[in-house]
Amino acid sequence: MISIALFPCTFTDGARIVGELSYTLEKPVYTDQMILDMMSEQQGIAVTELQDRLFTRTHKASRLSFEKEKLIECARYFLDQIQSEATDYLYYGFFASLIDTSSTLTQRILIVADHHCRIKRAQRQEHLSESKAKSAIHEHDVKVSCWTRFLHDRPPYHADLFDTVIRYECQDLFDVITYICMKYDAHLYEHPQLC
Repeated sequence: MISIALFPCTFTDGARIVGELSYTLEKPVYTDQMILDMMSEQQGIAVTELQDRLFTRTHKASRLSFEKEKLIECARYFLDQIQSEATDYLYYGFFASLIDTSSTLTQRILIVADHHCRIKRAQRQEHLSESKAKSAIHEHDVKVSCWTRFLHDRPPYHADLFDTVIRYECQDLFDVITYICMKYDAHLYEHPQLC
């Protein structure tokens, strides 16, 4: 099963947080790339083409919308396979928004930061100029917006789409990890069948 599903917001240290959580909680991680690889093998479609079909703007009444729905169902199928396994996983990626937390015991988490903090972090981590940092953030946010608006008719970082939203501005990375671990432990306490 997937116990924690972290939705990506660029330049909020999501990948580092997932790595630390995996180490701390001793849980393996699944990512969109792994699901896309499985879909590619099953569907016979290149991963880059799958990404284009899934994460670009699609009008609801178009033929492309129907194809996108079929690919989303394929992704759900693979997520359901992971959910049915006895091993407890973490998940990191856009497909976290496909997990129905009302019928599972998954905690869907978003870590966000304001635009200024994300730009500063992009400059520091990737050595980007301010304009390239803004461009990278904008490109990601457009892609994720196309995804969440198609699925939920909501902007990408809308609080209603997640069980927990963490504002990661300038606090320490390990404070965020500790908070998520505390939420995980509290969730286990509420649902002892997970232990």
